[in-house]
This record gives sequence, C-alpha cells and structure tokens, in this order.
Amino acid sequence: MNQSSNGDWIIAVTGASGIRYALRLVEALSELKYPLHLIFSESAIRVLSEEEGVQCSSSNLTRILPQGTQNIQI
Repeated sequence: MNQSSNGDWIIAVTGASGIRYALRLVEALSELKYPLHLIFSESAIRVLSEEEGVQCSSSNLTRILPQGTQNIQI
C-alpha cells in the first residue's frame, strides 16, 4: 500500500489471507473520497471466492466495490 504525492492511494491485494481487511480498507478510504487505485492478483481473486464467497473475475471486480464509488480505479 502506498500513498502517492497527489493524494491517490494505491492498494495491491495479494493472495494472502486477510482479504476482509483489504475490503474494509477500500470501503473506509472510499467513504472519505480518497482517489483509489486497486490491484488484485489472481490469487487474491481466488481467496476472495474461498474466504468471502464472492465469485468474480479480473474482468468484473467492480461488483465487490461499495455502491456509488466513482473514486476507484481497478
């Protein structure tokens, strides 16, 4: 995770367990209207399915984002 000089947040989610914490961080920063750039590895997508029961792929990750988020790029 890194905050760039212009205030954008870059969050990379790997396949490590703890996806719930990553999702909560994205939700919290989104509520604060921080510009976010998310990177999910294929392993992270698999863990998302296994630990959270969310079926998605790299092409439809937007379905896990909070409603009304315009400040997030994947």
